Amino acid sequence: MKHLTYLLSLLLLAAGCGTDSPTAPFDSIQLHVESADVSQFPATGGTGTITIADATPYTVTVDQPWCTYTTNGRDITITVDENATMTTRTALVTVTAGGRVNYIPVTQAAITLLMDNQVQFLPTGGSAIVPTTCAYPLAVAFPGTPPDWLTVTLRQDTILLDATLNPSLTLPRAATVSVIIGDSIGIVTLAVAQPALTFRVDRGQVKLPVNKSAASVGYTSDLLPSATVDPSATSWLAATITADSIILQAKANATTSTRQGTVTITVTAGSETFTSTINVDQEKLVLDPPDATNITTYEQDPALATKTALMNVKNYSGTTTRLKVTLMCDTIQAWWDALAADILPHDMILQELRLEAPRSTYAYATTVYLLEGATKQYYYWNSTAGFGTPAGGNSPSDLTSNYSGNSRVSGFDNYAFLTDSPYYIKLRAWFAKTTGFTLIQDGNTFWYRDIANPTLWVRFEPTTF
Repeated sequence: MKHLTYLLSLLLLAAGCGTDSPTAPFDSIQLHVESADVSQFPATGGTGTITIADATPYTVTVDQPWCTYTTNGRDITITVDENATMTTRTALVTVTAGGRVNYIPVTQAAITLLMDNQVQFLPTGGSAIVPTTCAYPLAVAFPGTPPDWLTVTLRQDTILLDATLNPSLTLPRAATVSVIIGDSIGIVTLAVAQPALTFRVDRGQVKLPVNKSAASVGYTSDLLPSATVDPSATSWLAATITADSIILQAKANATTSTRQGTVTITVTAGSETFTSTINVDQEKLVLDPPDATNITTYEQDPALATKTALMNVKNYSGTTTRLKVTLMCDTIQAWWDALAADILPHDMILQELRLEAPRSTYAYATTVYLLEGATKQYYYWNSTAGFGTPAGGNSPSDLTSNYSGNSRVSGFDNYAFLTDSPYYIKLRAWFAKTTGFTLIQDGNTFWYRDIANPTLWVRFEPTTF
Protein backbone atom coordinates (compact mmCIF):
# COMPACT_ATOMS: atom_id res chain seq x y z
CA MET A 1 0.00 0.00 0.00
CA LYS A 2 2.85 2.39 0.79
CA HIS A 3 4.50 1.63 -2.59
CA LEU A 4 1.25 2.41 -4.42
CA THR A 5 0.89 5.71 -2.59
CA TYR A 6 4.48 6.72 -3.55
CA LEU A 7 3.87 6.04 -7.25
CA LEU A 8 0.65 8.03 -7.21
CA SER A 9 2.42 10.98 -5.58
CA LEU A 10 5.08 10.96 -8.29
CA LEU A 11 2.43 10.98 -11.01
CA LEU A 12 0.60 13.89 -9.41
CA LEU A 13 3.89 15.79 -9.06
CA ALA A 14 4.68 15.29 -12.72
CA ALA A 15 1.20 16.42 -13.75
CA GLY A 16 1.38 19.53 -11.54
CA CYS A 17 4.71 20.66 -13.00
CA GLY A 18 3.39 20.51 -16.60
CA THR A 19 5.42 20.73 -19.85
CA ASP A 20 6.15 23.36 -22.54
CA SER A 21 6.11 20.84 -25.37
CA PRO A 22 3.67 18.22 -26.41
CA THR A 23 6.67 15.99 -27.25
CA ALA A 24 7.95 15.88 -23.65
CA PRO A 25 7.93 12.33 -22.21
CA PHE A 26 5.03 11.83 -19.83
CA ASP A 27 7.23 10.37 -17.13
CA SER A 28 9.88 13.13 -17.16
CA ILE A 29 10.29 15.48 -14.25
CA GLN A 30 10.34 19.08 -15.55
CA LEU A 31 13.51 21.11 -15.21
CA HIS A 32 12.68 24.45 -13.66
CA VAL A 33 13.47 27.50 -15.85
CA GLU A 34 13.90 30.72 -14.00
CA SER A 35 13.39 33.02 -17.02
CA ALA A 36 13.30 32.92 -20.81
CA ASP A 37 12.99 35.79 -23.34
CA VAL A 38 13.08 33.73 -26.50
CA SER A 39 9.39 33.27 -27.27
CA GLN A 40 9.18 35.91 -30.05
CA PHE A 41 11.97 37.15 -32.32
CA PRO A 42 11.58 39.67 -35.14
CA ALA A 43 12.24 38.66 -38.74
CA THR A 44 15.61 40.38 -38.58
CA GLY A 45 16.77 37.90 -35.91
CA GLY A 46 18.53 38.57 -32.61
CA THR A 47 19.48 36.99 -29.27
CA GLY A 48 17.69 35.98 -26.10
CA THR A 49 18.52 34.26 -22.84
CA ILE A 50 17.19 31.21 -21.00
CA THR A 51 18.17 31.02 -17.33
CA ILE A 52 17.74 27.73 -15.48
CA ALA A 53 17.07 27.56 -11.74
CA ASP A 54 20.39 26.00 -10.59
CA ALA A 55 23.85 25.14 -11.86
CA THR A 56 23.23 21.40 -12.12
CA PRO A 57 25.06 20.07 -15.20
CA TYR A 58 22.71 20.19 -18.19
CA THR A 59 22.66 19.63 -21.89
CA VAL A 60 21.00 21.69 -24.63
CA THR A 61 19.72 20.69 -28.03
CA VAL A 62 17.97 22.78 -30.73
CA ASP A 63 16.02 21.23 -33.60
CA GLN A 64 16.50 24.00 -36.22
CA PRO A 65 19.77 25.13 -37.85
CA TRP A 66 18.75 28.82 -37.87
CA CYS A 67 18.57 28.77 -34.06
CA THR A 68 21.89 28.28 -32.17
CA TYR A 69 23.01 28.56 -28.56
CA THR A 70 25.94 29.11 -26.19
CA THR A 71 26.04 28.50 -22.44
CA ASN A 72 27.53 30.39 -19.53
CA GLY A 73 26.75 28.93 -16.12
CA ARG A 74 23.00 28.92 -15.70
CA ASP A 75 22.48 31.17 -18.76
CA ILE A 76 21.79 29.81 -22.23
CA THR A 77 22.11 32.43 -24.98
CA ILE A 78 19.88 31.76 -28.00
CA THR A 79 20.84 33.33 -31.33
CA VAL A 80 18.28 33.48 -34.18
CA ASP A 81 19.29 34.18 -37.79
CA GLU A 82 17.38 36.48 -40.09
CA ASN A 83 14.10 35.03 -41.34
CA ALA A 84 14.19 35.93 -45.02
CA THR A 85 10.79 34.39 -45.70
CA MET A 86 7.14 35.41 -45.55
CA THR A 87 6.41 32.54 -43.11
CA THR A 88 6.58 32.50 -39.31
CA ARG A 89 8.87 29.73 -38.01
CA THR A 90 9.42 27.90 -34.71
CA ALA A 91 12.31 26.01 -33.13
CA LEU A 92 12.34 23.87 -29.97
CA VAL A 93 15.11 24.21 -27.39
CA THR A 94 15.44 21.12 -25.12
CA VAL A 95 17.27 21.55 -21.81
CA THR A 96 18.03 18.34 -19.87
CA ALA A 97 19.58 17.99 -16.37
CA GLY A 98 19.71 14.49 -14.96
CA GLY A 99 16.22 13.10 -15.18
CA ARG A 100 14.69 16.53 -15.55
CA VAL A 101 13.83 18.25 -18.85
CA ASN A 102 12.23 21.44 -20.18
CA TYR A 103 11.13 22.31 -23.70
CA ILE A 104 11.29 26.00 -24.62
CA PRO A 105 9.74 27.06 -27.98
CA VAL A 106 11.43 29.81 -29.99
CA THR A 107 9.18 31.68 -32.44
CA GLN A 108 10.39 34.06 -35.13
CA ALA A 109 8.10 36.39 -37.08
CA ALA A 110 7.97 36.42 -40.86
CA ILE A 111 8.87 39.41 -42.99
CA THR A 112 5.86 41.77 -42.96
CA LEU A 113 4.82 44.49 -45.35
CA LEU A 114 2.11 46.85 -44.09
CA MET A 115 0.25 48.60 -46.91
CA ASP A 116 -3.15 48.92 -48.55
CA ASN A 117 -3.53 46.29 -51.22
CA GLN A 118 -6.17 48.11 -53.33
CA VAL A 119 -6.28 51.48 -55.08
CA GLN A 120 -9.39 52.89 -56.79
CA PHE A 121 -8.96 55.78 -59.20
CA LEU A 122 -11.63 58.16 -60.47
CA PRO A 123 -12.57 57.75 -64.14
CA THR A 124 -10.80 61.04 -64.77
CA GLY A 125 -7.53 59.61 -63.45
CA GLY A 126 -5.15 61.31 -61.06
CA SER A 127 -2.53 60.34 -58.49
CA ALA A 128 -2.58 57.97 -55.54
CA ILE A 129 -0.14 57.44 -52.66
CA VAL A 130 0.29 54.11 -50.89
CA PRO A 131 2.45 54.32 -47.72
CA THR A 132 4.34 51.17 -46.77
CA THR A 133 6.05 49.85 -43.64
CA CYS A 134 8.66 47.11 -44.05
CA ALA A 135 12.05 46.31 -42.53
CA TYR A 136 13.43 45.40 -45.95
CA PRO A 137 13.97 47.39 -49.12
CA LEU A 138 11.15 47.29 -51.66
CA ALA A 139 10.83 47.39 -55.43
CA VAL A 140 7.77 47.73 -57.67
CA ALA A 141 7.06 46.22 -61.06
CA PHE A 142 4.23 45.11 -63.28
CA PRO A 143 4.01 41.32 -63.52
CA GLY A 144 3.34 41.47 -67.26
CA THR A 145 3.28 44.12 -69.96
CA PRO A 146 2.97 47.52 -68.26
CA PRO A 147 -0.42 49.16 -68.92
CA ASP A 148 -0.25 52.34 -70.98
CA TRP A 149 -2.58 54.19 -68.60
CA LEU A 150 -0.80 53.59 -65.31
CA THR A 151 2.66 54.44 -64.00
CA VAL A 152 4.14 53.39 -60.67
CA THR A 153 7.25 54.60 -58.86
CA LEU A 154 8.74 54.03 -55.42
CA ARG A 155 9.99 56.92 -53.34
CA GLN A 156 11.55 55.86 -50.06
CA ASP A 157 8.72 54.02 -48.28
CA THR A 158 5.88 55.31 -50.47
CA ILE A 159 4.41 53.88 -53.68
CA LEU A 160 3.28 56.58 -56.12
CA LEU A 161 0.73 55.79 -58.83
CA ASP A 162 -0.55 57.97 -61.67
CA ALA A 163 -3.52 57.05 -63.87
CA THR A 164 -4.68 58.76 -67.03
CA LEU A 165 -8.29 59.50 -67.97
CA ASN A 166 -10.34 56.43 -68.85
CA PRO A 167 -11.80 57.38 -72.23
CA SER A 168 -14.57 54.78 -72.17
CA LEU A 169 -18.19 54.85 -71.07
CA THR A 170 -18.40 51.06 -70.89
CA LEU A 171 -14.99 49.54 -70.11
CA PRO A 172 -13.45 49.80 -66.63
CA ARG A 173 -9.70 49.30 -66.32
CA ALA A 174 -7.66 47.17 -63.93
CA ALA A 175 -3.97 46.44 -63.34
CA THR A 176 -1.76 44.60 -60.86
CA VAL A 177 1.43 45.97 -59.31
CA SER A 178 3.94 43.60 -57.71
CA VAL A 179 5.62 44.94 -54.59
CA ILE A 180 8.86 42.97 -54.22
CA ILE A 181 10.39 42.59 -50.77
CA GLY A 182 14.18 42.51 -50.50
CA ASP A 183 16.03 40.28 -52.93
CA SER A 184 12.87 38.52 -54.11
CA ILE A 185 12.11 37.37 -50.56
CA GLY A 186 8.41 37.78 -51.21
CA ILE A 187 5.87 39.57 -53.38
CA VAL A 188 2.73 41.41 -52.31
CA THR A 189 0.10 42.27 -54.90
CA LEU A 190 -1.41 45.75 -55.21
CA ALA A 191 -4.69 45.78 -57.18
CA VAL A 192 -5.48 48.97 -59.13
CA ALA A 193 -8.95 49.67 -60.55
CA GLN A 194 -10.49 52.51 -62.54
CA PRO A 195 -14.19 52.61 -63.48
CA ALA A 196 -15.51 53.75 -66.82
CA LEU A 197 -16.62 57.34 -67.33
CA THR A 198 -20.13 58.41 -66.40
CA PHE A 199 -22.04 60.62 -68.83
CA ARG A 200 -25.81 60.77 -68.67
CA VAL A 201 -28.38 63.46 -69.51
CA ASP A 202 -31.60 63.13 -67.54
CA ARG A 203 -34.01 64.04 -70.33
CA GLY A 204 -33.88 63.87 -74.09
CA GLN A 205 -37.10 65.80 -74.72
CA VAL A 206 -38.14 69.22 -73.41
CA LYS A 207 -41.34 71.13 -74.17
CA LEU A 208 -41.37 74.88 -73.61
CA PRO A 209 -44.35 77.26 -73.49
CA VAL A 210 -44.92 79.90 -76.10
CA ASN A 211 -43.66 82.80 -73.99
CA LYS A 212 -40.09 83.59 -73.07
CA SER A 213 -39.14 80.69 -70.85
CA ALA A 214 -36.41 78.47 -69.48
CA ALA A 215 -36.01 74.84 -68.44
CA SER A 216 -33.36 72.94 -66.53
CA VAL A 217 -32.17 69.46 -67.49
CA GLY A 218 -29.97 67.63 -65.03
CA TYR A 219 -26.95 65.60 -66.07
CA THR A 220 -24.33 63.38 -64.50
CA SER A 221 -20.82 63.45 -65.89
CA ASP A 222 -17.29 62.98 -64.65
CA LEU A 223 -16.21 65.68 -67.13
CA LEU A 224 -17.77 69.10 -67.72
CA PRO A 225 -19.73 68.89 -70.98
CA SER A 226 -20.37 71.55 -73.58
CA ALA A 227 -23.66 72.45 -75.22
CA THR A 228 -24.24 73.28 -78.88
CA VAL A 229 -27.54 74.51 -80.27
CA ASP A 230 -28.53 73.46 -83.78
CA PRO A 231 -27.76 76.45 -86.03
CA SER A 232 -31.36 76.51 -87.23
CA ALA A 233 -32.53 77.30 -83.67
CA THR A 234 -29.85 79.70 -82.41
CA SER A 235 -32.04 82.72 -83.12
CA TRP A 236 -34.47 81.71 -80.37
CA LEU A 237 -32.85 78.98 -78.28
CA ALA A 238 -29.76 79.12 -76.07
CA ALA A 239 -28.14 76.55 -73.78
CA THR A 240 -25.67 77.04 -70.94
CA ILE A 241 -23.95 74.49 -68.72
CA THR A 242 -23.72 74.67 -64.93
CA ALA A 243 -22.08 72.23 -62.54
CA ASP A 244 -25.06 69.87 -62.63
CA SER A 245 -27.63 71.24 -65.07
CA ILE A 246 -28.19 72.30 -68.65
CA ILE A 247 -30.18 75.54 -68.75
CA LEU A 248 -32.31 75.95 -71.87
CA GLN A 249 -33.62 79.44 -72.61
CA ALA A 250 -36.12 80.29 -75.33
CA LYS A 251 -37.40 83.58 -76.59
CA ALA A 252 -41.13 84.04 -76.99
CA ASN A 253 -42.50 82.23 -80.02
CA ALA A 254 -44.17 84.87 -82.16
CA THR A 255 -45.14 82.44 -84.91
CA THR A 256 -48.12 80.23 -85.56
CA SER A 257 -45.89 77.17 -85.86
CA THR A 258 -44.35 74.99 -83.18
CA ARG A 259 -40.59 75.45 -83.10
CA GLN A 260 -38.10 72.64 -82.80
CA GLY A 261 -34.48 72.86 -81.83
CA THR A 262 -31.77 70.39 -80.99
CA VAL A 263 -29.17 70.84 -78.28
CA THR A 264 -26.17 68.52 -78.44
CA ILE A 265 -24.36 67.85 -75.16
CA THR A 266 -20.77 66.77 -75.72
CA VAL A 267 -18.09 65.31 -73.51
CA THR A 268 -14.55 64.96 -74.84
CA ALA A 269 -12.39 62.31 -73.18
CA GLY A 270 -8.96 62.30 -74.71
CA SER A 271 -9.41 61.32 -78.34
CA GLU A 272 -12.96 60.09 -77.68
CA THR A 273 -16.11 62.20 -78.00
CA PHE A 274 -19.48 61.29 -76.51
CA THR A 275 -22.74 63.10 -77.23
CA SER A 276 -26.30 63.19 -76.00
CA THR A 277 -29.16 65.05 -77.67
CA ILE A 278 -31.98 67.11 -76.16
CA ASN A 279 -34.87 67.81 -78.51
CA VAL A 280 -36.66 71.05 -77.65
CA ASP A 281 -40.20 71.85 -78.77
CA GLN A 282 -41.73 75.25 -78.19
CA GLU A 283 -45.46 75.77 -78.41
CA LYS A 284 -46.79 77.94 -81.19
CA LEU A 285 -48.54 81.20 -80.56
CA VAL A 286 -52.09 80.78 -81.76
CA LEU A 287 -52.63 84.55 -81.64
CA ASP A 288 -49.76 85.64 -83.82
CA PRO A 289 -50.59 88.03 -85.17
CA PRO A 290 -53.63 88.39 -82.92
CA ASP A 291 -56.83 89.24 -84.69
CA ALA A 292 -60.53 88.86 -84.25
CA THR A 293 -60.66 85.63 -86.26
CA ASN A 294 -58.51 83.61 -83.87
CA ILE A 295 -59.83 84.93 -80.55
CA THR A 296 -62.84 82.75 -80.01
CA THR A 297 -64.37 84.89 -77.27
CA TYR A 298 -63.98 88.16 -79.16
CA GLU A 299 -67.04 89.95 -80.41
CA GLN A 300 -66.58 93.32 -82.05
CA ASP A 301 -68.62 96.14 -80.64
CA PRO A 302 -68.29 99.13 -82.98
CA ALA A 303 -70.03 101.35 -80.48
CA LEU A 304 -67.49 100.70 -77.74
CA ALA A 305 -64.60 103.16 -77.68
CA THR A 306 -61.14 101.83 -76.90
CA LYS A 307 -60.72 104.06 -73.87
CA THR A 308 -64.03 102.81 -72.52
CA ALA A 309 -63.04 99.18 -73.09
CA LEU A 310 -59.84 99.79 -71.13
CA MET A 311 -61.45 101.79 -68.34
CA ASN A 312 -64.19 99.24 -67.82
CA VAL A 313 -61.77 96.66 -66.36
CA LYS A 314 -61.31 98.69 -63.14
CA ASN A 315 -59.24 96.00 -61.47
CA TYR A 316 -57.39 98.46 -59.19
CA SER A 317 -59.33 100.08 -56.31
CA GLY A 318 -62.52 99.65 -58.30
CA THR A 319 -61.83 102.83 -60.25
CA THR A 320 -58.69 102.31 -62.31
CA THR A 321 -57.57 99.77 -64.85
CA ARG A 322 -54.00 98.49 -64.45
CA LEU A 323 -52.60 96.20 -67.10
CA LYS A 324 -49.06 95.06 -67.73
CA VAL A 325 -47.34 93.63 -70.77
CA THR A 326 -47.07 89.86 -70.31
CA LEU A 327 -45.97 88.93 -73.81
CA MET A 328 -44.14 90.70 -76.61
CA CYS A 329 -43.34 89.74 -80.14
CA ASP A 330 -39.69 88.87 -80.75
CA THR A 331 -38.80 92.28 -82.13
CA ILE A 332 -40.22 94.28 -79.24
CA GLN A 333 -38.85 91.71 -76.77
CA ALA A 334 -35.41 92.25 -78.30
CA TRP A 335 -35.74 96.03 -77.87
CA TRP A 336 -36.80 95.51 -74.27
CA ASP A 337 -33.89 93.14 -73.52
CA ALA A 338 -31.39 95.48 -75.17
CA LEU A 339 -32.70 98.46 -73.17
CA ALA A 340 -32.36 96.42 -69.98
CA ALA A 341 -28.73 95.68 -70.90
CA ASP A 342 -28.06 99.37 -71.65
CA ILE A 343 -29.19 100.61 -68.24
CA LEU A 344 -27.89 97.76 -66.10
CA PRO A 345 -24.35 99.26 -65.82
CA HIS A 346 -26.02 102.31 -64.24
CA ASP A 347 -27.48 100.16 -61.43
CA MET A 348 -30.95 100.30 -62.91
CA ILE A 349 -33.19 97.31 -63.55
CA LEU A 350 -35.92 97.37 -66.16
CA GLN A 351 -38.98 96.03 -64.37
CA GLU A 352 -42.14 96.14 -66.45
CA LEU A 353 -44.26 98.01 -68.95
CA ARG A 354 -47.69 98.96 -67.63
CA LEU A 355 -50.87 100.49 -69.02
CA GLU A 356 -53.08 102.59 -66.75
CA ALA A 357 -56.48 103.99 -67.60
CA PRO A 358 -57.09 106.61 -66.47
CA ARG A 359 -53.87 108.11 -65.15
CA SER A 360 -54.24 111.50 -63.51
CA THR A 361 -55.99 113.68 -66.10
CA TYR A 362 -55.13 111.33 -68.92
CA ALA A 363 -57.46 108.65 -70.16
CA TYR A 364 -54.52 106.36 -70.78
CA ALA A 365 -50.78 106.12 -70.12
CA THR A 366 -48.12 103.54 -70.94
CA THR A 367 -45.54 103.50 -68.15
CA VAL A 368 -42.01 102.09 -68.10
CA TYR A 369 -41.08 101.04 -64.56
CA LEU A 370 -37.50 100.74 -63.40
CA LEU A 371 -35.69 100.04 -60.14
CA GLU A 372 -32.77 102.21 -59.13
CA GLY A 373 -31.47 100.41 -56.08
CA ALA A 374 -34.54 100.08 -53.86
CA THR A 375 -36.25 103.11 -55.42
CA LYS A 376 -38.91 102.68 -58.06
CA GLN A 377 -38.58 105.10 -60.96
CA TYR A 378 -40.80 105.45 -64.00
CA TYR A 379 -41.34 107.16 -67.35
CA TYR A 380 -44.78 107.35 -68.88
CA TRP A 381 -46.22 108.33 -72.22
CA ASN A 382 -49.67 109.89 -72.07
CA SER A 383 -52.83 109.92 -74.12
CA THR A 384 -55.50 112.59 -73.71
CA ALA A 385 -59.10 111.79 -72.90
CA GLY A 386 -60.16 112.56 -76.45
CA PHE A 387 -59.50 109.27 -78.26
CA GLY A 388 -62.52 107.14 -79.01
CA THR A 389 -61.86 104.67 -81.83
CA PRO A 390 -63.98 101.52 -81.41
CA ALA A 391 -62.19 98.59 -79.76
CA GLY A 392 -61.48 95.77 -82.14
CA GLY A 393 -61.85 95.09 -85.80
CA ASN A 394 -59.18 96.30 -88.17
CA SER A 395 -59.88 99.97 -87.78
CA PRO A 396 -57.07 102.25 -86.55
CA SER A 397 -56.91 103.01 -82.88
CA ASP A 398 -55.81 106.35 -81.43
CA LEU A 399 -54.59 104.80 -78.17
CA THR A 400 -51.59 107.10 -78.15
CA SER A 401 -52.95 110.08 -79.95
CA ASN A 402 -51.94 113.51 -78.69
CA TYR A 403 -48.64 112.12 -77.34
CA SER A 404 -47.38 114.56 -74.73
CA GLY A 405 -43.81 113.38 -74.09
CA ASN A 406 -42.27 112.05 -70.92
CA SER A 407 -43.47 112.62 -67.38
CA ARG A 408 -40.94 111.83 -64.66
CA VAL A 409 -40.71 111.62 -60.94
CA SER A 410 -38.72 114.26 -59.10
CA GLY A 411 -34.98 114.05 -59.66
CA PHE A 412 -35.33 111.83 -62.69
CA ASP A 413 -34.50 114.41 -65.38
CA ASN A 414 -30.83 113.75 -66.09
CA TYR A 415 -30.81 110.08 -67.12
CA ALA A 416 -29.64 110.58 -70.67
CA PHE A 417 -28.24 107.04 -70.71
CA LEU A 418 -31.87 105.89 -70.61
CA THR A 419 -33.62 108.39 -72.86
CA ASP A 420 -30.77 108.34 -75.40
CA SER A 421 -30.74 104.56 -75.68
CA PRO A 422 -31.76 103.61 -79.23
CA TYR A 423 -33.94 100.87 -77.80
CA TYR A 424 -35.74 103.27 -75.49
CA ILE A 425 -36.34 105.47 -78.52
CA LYS A 426 -37.67 102.51 -80.52
CA LEU A 427 -40.06 101.50 -77.76
CA ARG A 428 -41.27 105.04 -77.17
CA ALA A 429 -41.76 105.69 -80.89
CA TRP A 430 -43.82 102.50 -81.32
CA PHE A 431 -46.04 103.10 -78.32
CA ALA A 432 -46.34 106.82 -79.11
CA LYS A 433 -47.62 106.55 -82.65
CA THR A 434 -50.88 108.50 -82.90
CA THR A 435 -52.57 106.07 -85.25
CA GLY A 436 -52.14 102.66 -86.78
CA PHE A 437 -53.04 100.27 -83.98
CA THR A 438 -55.76 97.75 -83.47
CA LEU A 439 -56.85 96.96 -79.93
CA ILE A 440 -58.45 93.51 -79.57
CA GLN A 441 -60.17 92.66 -76.32
CA ASP A 442 -60.41 89.05 -75.09
CA GLY A 443 -62.15 89.30 -71.73
CA ASN A 444 -59.75 91.37 -69.64
CA THR A 445 -56.81 90.58 -71.93
CA PHE A 446 -55.92 93.16 -74.56
CA TRP A 447 -53.82 92.67 -77.71
CA TYR A 448 -52.17 95.82 -78.98
CA ARG A 449 -51.22 95.23 -82.65
CA ASP A 450 -49.60 97.31 -85.34
CA ILE A 451 -51.80 97.53 -88.44
CA ALA A 452 -49.01 98.25 -90.89
CA ASN A 453 -46.85 95.44 -89.50
CA PRO A 454 -49.02 92.89 -87.68
CA THR A 455 -45.92 91.00 -86.48
CA LEU A 456 -45.38 93.86 -84.02
CA TRP A 457 -47.65 93.39 -81.02
CA VAL A 458 -47.83 93.15 -77.24
CA ARG A 459 -50.29 91.57 -74.87
CA PHE A 460 -51.63 93.38 -71.78
CA GLU A 461 -53.18 91.54 -68.83
CA PRO A 462 -54.54 92.79 -65.48
CA THR A 463 -52.11 93.46 -62.65
CA THR A 464 -52.43 95.07 -59.22
CA PHE A 465 -48.73 95.83 -58.90
